[in-house]
Formats: sequence, C-alpha cells, structure tokens
Amino acid sequence: MLLLAAAHTTGLITTLSTAVSASRPPDGSRLTHLRLESLQSLLLTLLFLAAVGLRRTWDLRSYTGDALALLTGRLQAYGYRHVERFLSQVATTGGVEALTNALACWTTSLWRAPVPAAERSLTVYIDGHRKPVYSEHLIPRGLIGCTGAIEGCRALVLLHDAQGHPLLVTTHRGDLHLTSGLPQIVDRYQQATSSQLIVRIIVDREGMGAESSSRVGRRRAHGGHSAALRSVSWPRVVHGCGNIRASGL
Repeated sequence: MLLLAAAHTTGLITTLSTAVSASRPPDGSRLTHLRLESLQSLLLTLLFLAAVGLRRTWDLRSYTGDALALLTGRLQAYGYRHVERFLSQVATTGGVEALTNALACWTTSLWRAPVPAAERSLTVYIDGHRKPVYSEHLIPRGLIGCTGAIEGCRALVLLHDAQGHPLLVTTHRGDLHLTSGLPQIVDRYQQATSSQLIVRIIVDREGMGAESSSRVGRRRAHGGHSAALRSVSWPRVVHGCGNIRASGL
C-alpha cells in the first residue's frame, strides 16, 4: 500500500493518465470511451505487476491472487487479454511517445532539486541494456547481458542523473549501438523537459566502441545534432576496475 500511496502522492498516476488521454486516439478506438477510473486501474495493473510476483503481462493468464485487484481498486484484477488490448491501443494511437515524454518530466521533477540560475548544469550517465524478446517474428539479434547468448532482443538506452536516479529510458532495435542511442536520448530528454542543462556526459563502456569518438566528433563538428546537444562538453571516459570515471575534454 505504500507503493500505491507513493504513486498517487508523487503525481505519477495523474501524469500517466493525462499523457494517454492527450494522445488523441481516433474515434473508433476504445480509449476514447475509457473512463478515468478504468484507465487508472489499467495503468496501476502495469505498474504493480512486479509487486505481486509477475514478470510480464503473459503471467496474468494464471494469476488468481487478490493483491493486484486491491492495488488497482477493483474487485478482480484485469486479465491478460484486457491488459494486452489496452497496450496495443496505446501503441497504435501515439501513446508511447506521450508516455515517454511524460515520464521524463515526472522523473525530473521527482529527483531533481531546483538548480540556482548561476549553477544551471546537469551531469548525466548513459547506459545501454538489451532485453530478450520471445516472438514468432524475426527481430534484430544482439548479445544478452553476461550470458553471452545472441538472441532476438530490444535495446534499451538509459539516462541517469549524477545520483543514479533514472530520468529517461528509450527502446530501440536490438542491434542499436550505444554511440547511436546516446545523442538520441540526450536530445529526447532535453526536448521533453524543455531544458538545456546537460554539460557533461558519462557513458558506459560500450561508448568506447570504434565509431564513438570519430563518428560523434564528425557529427558534432558538422552540426549533426541540435544546438543544445552541440553545446555539450563531451567527456573523456576512463575505465578502471569495472568503474567508469570521466572528465570533460
């Protein structure tokens, strides 16, 4: 119940509900007729899957507990087909982009203290991760974590603040290199939050790839990124004992 209270107190549920409603689904979509209470219950179902021991929506097929219903304010928890239909509708009506931008604004307001005008700066950490995807469709393959297995996957690019708080996560093709995802997520974060405060970037080990310094340097020199990103002082990354230390060039 503490998690539920925190979701409401911090404005997370309101933020997500507003983002889905503002995605302007077509008239034929069920989202246009979805009541606010039902919308919030579906969002809470997705948020609290892990809290009741479920790893993905597929696990709802065999879920018979009462905890998820209690957390979502229902007599009975939503089933797999209902939640998957909701996700499909959100994905096809532009809700994904709206939710991503809304989460970026919410995490920024949640984790960041007000920055004095004389110290308008932000250090961010960029990391990459790949999640296996089990699908009958052919999707890009990549190396999954420490297992060394090459499987069909999606690539995640994560942006954290200096204290390690997650600010933004974006999903890409499984064969995306971090050096390509880095400028995209920085631009995305600054556009979503209407800020240009990033002055130093610390990037994961994958950022030391062969294309990193030359490709990013050329694109920066030729104005390949937005004005906000071109003003970033790109860091020099040093690896030692598994840790990453960075200093501005």
